[in-house]
Amino acid sequence: MSRITPASPPYEPDVASRLEAMTPAGVPPILLFGTFVLNMPMSGAMSEWGSYELSKRLSLTMRDREPLIDRTCTRCGCEYEWGVHVAFFLMMLCGWYHAISFTANGSRVALEAGAPRFADVAAGRA
Repeated sequence: MSRITPASPPYEPDVASRLEAMTPAGVPPILLFGTFVLNMPMSGAMSEWGSYELSKRLSLTMRDREPLIDRTCTRCGCEYEWGVHVAFFLMMLCGWYHAISFTANGSRVALEAGAPRFADVAAGRA
C-alpha cells in the first residue's frame, strides 16, 4: 500500500495531458506517474528530465543504458521498474529470451527451487 495515493481516473484535462506525455501511446500510466502528477510543476520537470534521460540525446546508447538501468533496478530490488524496462526496451533490442537471460545472468539471479537445469532437460530428466 502506498503512503501517497496516486491520481486515478477520471483525470482533470491537464493531468490527463501530462500523463499521456509521460507514457507510451496506448499504455496506462504507471502508479509512479500518477503520484508525480499530484504536483504538476514537479511532474513537468520530471517529464523534461525523463524525456532527455530516455532519448537518443543522452550520451549512452540504448544498448548501454538499458542493461545499466536493469542491473541498478535488480541491485535496488525495484522489480516493477526492472520489468517495465525489460518489457519495453530490452525486448526491442534482442528479443524476450535473450533480454531476460542476459539480465538474469548479468544480475546473477538464482534459479527458483525445482526449476529444471539445462543438463536435466538435455538428459530427459525434466
